[in-house]
Amino acid sequence: MRFDHLRVLIIEDHAEMRASLRAMLIRFGAQNIDNVICGEDAIEALKIKPYDLILSDYELGRGKDGQQILEEVRFSGLIAASASYVLVTAAQTMEMVMGALEYQPDGYITKPITYDVVHSRLIKILRHKAHFSEINAAIDDHNLPLALQECDRMVMHQPKFATQAYRIKAKLLFNDHQYAAAESVYRQVVDAQGLAWAQLGLARCLHIRKDDATAIDLLQKLIATNDKYVECYDLLAHIYLTQDQPLQAQAILEQAIEQSPKAVLRQSELGQIALRNENMEAAIKASRKAVSLSKNSCHHTPQNYLTLAKSLQHQLINGSQRDKTLSANEIDSALKEIRKNFPEDQAAQFQATLTEGLTLHNQGKPDKAKKIIQEAQALHGNAADANTQHYLQQTLSTVGLAKPQAPAKITSPKTPQQIEIERVEMENINNKGVELFQQGQVSAALQLFETAASKDNAKISVILNTLQAMLVLMQQQTQVDLTEFENCYQYFSRLKNLQFDKDSLARQEKLQKIYAALNPPEHLSSIQVSATQGSQK
Repeated sequence: MRFDHLRVLIIEDHAEMRASLRAMLIRFGAQNIDNVICGEDAIEALKIKPYDLILSDYELGRGKDGQQILEEVRFSGLIAASASYVLVTAAQTMEMVMGALEYQPDGYITKPITYDVVHSRLIKILRHKAHFSEINAAIDDHNLPLALQECDRMVMHQPKFATQAYRIKAKLLFNDHQYAAAESVYRQVVDAQGLAWAQLGLARCLHIRKDDATAIDLLQKLIATNDKYVECYDLLAHIYLTQDQPLQAQAILEQAIEQSPKAVLRQSELGQIALRNENMEAAIKASRKAVSLSKNSCHHTPQNYLTLAKSLQHQLINGSQRDKTLSANEIDSALKEIRKNFPEDQAAQFQATLTEGLTLHNQGKPDKAKKIIQEAQALHGNAADANTQHYLQQTLSTVGLAKPQAPAKITSPKTPQQIEIERVEMENINNKGVELFQQGQVSAALQLFETAASKDNAKISVILNTLQAMLVLMQQQTQVDLTEFENCYQYFSRLKNLQFDKDSLARQEKLQKIYAALNPPEHLSSIQVSATQGSQK
């Protein structure tokens, strides 16, 4: 196994260990080696340059640890399928191993390291990865047909790796929304070998086609025999929530937390569900953990702070004087973090102000509470989403600004699991649209782009893709219908006041020129996107 062609990134905060790893890699034949000392620098390095091998220490002092870097690069797609990510750790505690395994490192090297140990481990990891090089290359090129073809070829010609090829194939099919085909692969593996990952995949497919009874039965049996396979708990909890069984969802997530307490999304979801169930002790515990874990994570969101601040209201009312003082300080700290870190999230800012008013009310300051809530309502109330409106009505009733209303049937706040599922689904739909557009199937691509763009959190790139497909079709017509101009105008309007990166800003301006050249009606001709260059949202 040769190392001279590999682009290597070492993530290590201790100079001696960094130098030792670098010296070993040079002895192995590596020539292209970069070093960083913290997680933030690692993320930036991976954004700039693709690496074939990443060696990351697990403990990195302040900031992101090795697991959180792995979590973020998997989440954001900063690491290629063909790359190998290896964690270097002093001690493989159960919490560390369970947490890291959810994001699938390619291997571990345990300290203290020696030349022979590192060399043998890396040779084994890289050789295993090399067997799947054709599949991974197709995945990295976004060539799904070729990737599936390579999986089938491996099954036929390399039976030793057939099981792993089936696993990759089923995942690719599922992510491409080919659920029936994915289910067929999962069933084939379950029938032949009964492997846990295939049973979990089958349960996902069953849930997609709304056979939840069978999915629940399968997951319960799987947990009974594989209690460390925590992804099963997540799916089971998600299914319980879709069936409006939050108590069961909380119970199953609490079991998962016992196995893997370092998963930020799971802690966040548990906190929200426990708050919904009015189990304040569990809500406080989980949301505190979520706040702590998310500070250096790609899942740093205002929801964790809001859940904590809302849950602590219970102690403001029912706790001892000491509990009340500590809770008030913790709530104040959580709300300050929201205002500091998420200034452009209007829904979060509104809910933070409502929570501040609720806190004042529960501290025996009703006049101050009413004033701050009324001011916030006047400023943000009409634009609030359904869940924020519900929280507003609850708060108004609690502080005496509105009569208590009969409980309304509202949509529960989306859990981190649901948000992530929707994000991946939207990304997959958009990618499929791009593939069809590049093949010249513009009408079919537009349907997918519009589906992805219908989401409230649709990315700028998705909206621009939709506009581009619309404009291409409009250019092909001898006469453009008024409705098409109106639709186009609405998509341009959605871009107003968003922050663009340089490439997206140039693309948006180009699309505006194409639109103007089509001679839209006068009332639809003045497009003022007012886009500002910055970090793309």
